[in-house]
Amino acid sequence: MNDFDANSFIAGILVGITFVIFVVIIYRITRPKENMLVSPNKKIYYVRDNAGVNNVRLQFESLIVLAYLTNRTLMIPQKSLIDHYDGKFDEFDILDYDKLTKYVKIQFYSRKPEMKDLFILNTRLHDAKYKNFPVDMDWWFDSGNSRIQHFQCLNLSANDQKKALFIITNAIGLKQELFDILNITSEFLKIKNKPYNSVHIRRGDFLIHRKKLMLTEEDLAKNIRENIDPAVPLFISTNSDKTFLNKLISLLHEYTIITSYDYESKINDSIQQAMADTLICANAQNFYGTPLSTFSTGIIQFRNILAIKYNKNIATEPKSIIPGQNFYETKGYSGGSLCWDRITRFK
Repeated sequence: MNDFDANSFIAGILVGITFVIFVVIIYRITRPKENMLVSPNKKIYYVRDNAGVNNVRLQFESLIVLAYLTNRTLMIPQKSLIDHYDGKFDEFDILDYDKLTKYVKIQFYSRKPEMKDLFILNTRLHDAKYKNFPVDMDWWFDSGNSRIQHFQCLNLSANDQKKALFIITNAIGLKQELFDILNITSEFLKIKNKPYNSVHIRRGDFLIHRKKLMLTEEDLAKNIRENIDPAVPLFISTNSDKTFLNKLISLLHEYTIITSYDYESKINDSIQQAMADTLICANAQNFYGTPLSTFSTGIIQFRNILAIKYNKNIATEPKSIIPGQNFYETKGYSGGSLCWDRITRFK
């Protein structure tokens, strides 16, 4: 190859390299901004679920994850009516405000913002990719699109999933008042600092919506007897009527049984009663729950946190009180359109 050809060849390579660098620079300048960039002045608005407290918690945890990942301010709606409660509710009736706000910015809103200025989610939250949401707009999530979503079902990268586990483990904590109530009820029930087991038996609305899961008193007594040691007290949390519960207790005559009804004179607030049941079940040596009940899955989640963060020596394997029905480790019963019944493993 003569000198002219060599020089032309080298010049061609340099031109090619320059062109590639130019294309890369233009792409970086003009490509859509990724939503993983922080948005410190942008907000996430939502409409609170009106189901029970654990359904509200599921929704809230998913939104906390998004606020944390995008550094947005989570806008909390004013108190509203929810199921199984006789008053208006917001998340800080049960959650520790100070713990959460160490990690996530929150504000309260009472007036609906101008919808024309918002990005409005038009699909279910866990079916969407938050990095495709517009960075330069505030976001609005209706209850219908953001409720009944487990935070681990969100469409997240592996790195974001780790961040999600971190924020829920560290920022979601129950308010101190509930632990004070736990102390009161535990002392009253004579189980404070003593071994006991617990079971959650969901009845009520499940008698209509989950008929196949409903066992007779005899079948429940048989299953309890086959799985739960009678040598220590058994705490039963249930929304059954007293007739059903009394018959079950009479069948389990060899057990020392305590129930929510035993302390109801001490607490007259339905949310506090529900959270007292949650914490009593969460602190038991062994817990058996009702699959497809977010009350049971919430208890299992708190049991995992107690074991992970506070080294509490309790059995964290999800155990079902209904033979043949198990708790779900992935998306669970509800499949692709909903995702609320899986177990939080924090790993």
